[in-house]
Amino acid sequence: MENELNYKLGFVESIKKKLNNEKFINKAPAQVVEVERKKLSDAEKTIQSLRESIEQLKQML
Repeated sequence: MENELNYKLGFVESIKKKLNNEKFINKAPAQVVEVERKKLSDAEKTIQSLRESIEQLKQML
């Protein structure tokens, strides 16, 4: 689970870099930008869920 969390954290950082790039935002079709924003939102939800699951597992031990 922690490996997946680390992967998702890296994934989020790469999407944030892309979305913070003005050239990307200005040149990419709006639909592509929206897809990237959706990916970011989904990944952030997954990260939150993974963190909660990891915390629950730690409390069980």
